[in-house]
Amino acid sequence: MALRRDRRAQRGELGFGELGMTPAGPPFSRYHRRADGMIDLEGGIPVREPMAGRGRVKPVVLPGGLVATTWHHGAYQQLPQTYAVLERWIGEQKLRSRSAFFEMYWTDPGLEPDPKEWRTQVLWPVER
Repeated sequence: MALRRDRRAQRGELGFGELGMTPAGPPFSRYHRRADGMIDLEGGIPVREPMAGRGRVKPVVLPGGLVATTWHHGAYQQLPQTYAVLERWIGEQKLRSRSAFFEMYWTDPGLEPDPKEWRTQVLWPVER
């Protein structure tokens, strides 16, 4: 969602360019499961060099290591089916989740309005 500049300024938010950063990959969302069953959503854009936090913008490092991954082609509303297939595969491989799963959005819906053309990479950090 794009926010008008005046609303962003009121909320203390900064644009990516205002931080002097250039995107180094597609945007992502990371989903942190909470003990109460809810999920905290973290959105981000990868950068090549470390950055300092400023306002609500905080630097994070995505976990390295073994991940189970798959591709979702289509509308975001069908992502739960893709997660179900990946979760079943993780169990069949006798793997365990080790941290928050995340999605990388390789298609910009603002540039490609047809959801059938959207490509989302699902990554789930796992361990043996």
